[in-house]
Amino acid sequence: MSCFRIPQTICAKIEGACANFWWGMEGGRKKIHWLKWTELCRPKNMGGMGFRNLVEFNKALLAKQIWRIIRNPNSLVARVLKARYFRHGDIMEASIGTKPSYIWRSLLWSRDLIKQGASWRIGNGEQTRIFRDHWVPSLNNSLRYTSGGLAEDDRVEKLIGDGAWDEQMIRGNFLPYVADAIMSLPEPKEDREDCCFWRFDTKAIFGDRGTSS
Repeated sequence: MSCFRIPQTICAKIEGACANFWWGMEGGRKKIHWLKWTELCRPKNMGGMGFRNLVEFNKALLAKQIWRIIRNPNSLVARVLKARYFRHGDIMEASIGTKPSYIWRSLLWSRDLIKQGASWRIGNGEQTRIFRDHWVPSLNNSLRYTSGGLAEDDRVEKLIGDGAWDEQMIRGNFLPYVADAIMSLPEPKEDREDCCFWRFDTKAIFGDRGTSS
């Protein structure tokens, strides 16, 4: 499940076998149907049994592979995939390409999950895209600008000058509330790369608390 997208029919059969253990037949008699399957899949602290929704669990495991590629771009698998599918870009914007492998198709199926929770801490601003990446927590990706001085794919480094935020550039291109939010961020660090983190976990790591749905 951490390498391939498992067909929904197979997931349904596995879940059916699990459900049958709880309320199937025993000694020729039907067991009591205490709860529906969706309720059993809820976390224990929410009244369920913590069972996996296998489709969502499959997606979470595959998303964790994308997370590793983002965090470890020099790993062998990251370099192989980059050379094959996104030589001049990054995995978050890569297309499916021509004659993709089933592994690549599986990874792209889970990519939206990472897009929902990944955010960036700005270092030198070279990796983070101004309008496509989440990097200003208070704005929820709603960066609105007023002039045509910036392009869709420009990186945050364009808003940095002399090791600090370029206030003139920022206020000249963004609406006041957006400029204020950017200026309130910690100062960029030109000697450090941008860092991707998971904003829904206290340790900022995707899947650190497990990959349950």
